Amino acid sequence: MVLSRQQRLDLAALVVALLSAGCVGDGGRLSSAEVPDGVSGQMFDGQPVLAVREGETLRVFRADVHHLEGEPISFCPVQRVFASPFHGETFDLTGAVVGGPASRGLDEIPVIEQAGYVVQAGEIRLGPERPPDGAPEPGNGKSWDSGPGSFCEGRIDLSD
Repeated sequence: MVLSRQQRLDLAALVVALLSAGCVGDGGRLSSAEVPDGVSGQMFDGQPVLAVREGETLRVFRADVHHLEGEPISFCPVQRVFASPFHGETFDLTGAVVGGPASRGLDEIPVIEQAGYVVQAGEIRLGPERPPDGAPEPGNGKSWDSGPGSFCEGRIDLSD
């Protein structure tokens, strides 16, 4: 059976409508209203993710530091980086490695906002490779905690 161009367009529209209505799987959906401006931890398609919303731009990253499975990740609001306290992996808001032993940056999930939901819009993009000259260790010798004067002062846990 060969579908005409119009039939293919109609079928695509139906699939989008069913996904948006929640009738077919969840399509990796997350309510747009649940994603505030700034940085937040979210659940997306059953997995913890890091969401960065700046105006009309929304970026979603897998909460995986690529070092040891299950390492937690936090947001350090003063330094404006994502960081893991176990080995000091740090990433900027674009997901690039800026410190610690991570072999590459955070994997990004391409998304669009449609009918009030955030939906996956393509294949996950692997994080950028670690720079060949390495990345510096985070903290400049400061202790790792969330108190005043620490490396990650005001830490916000995101992957819990």
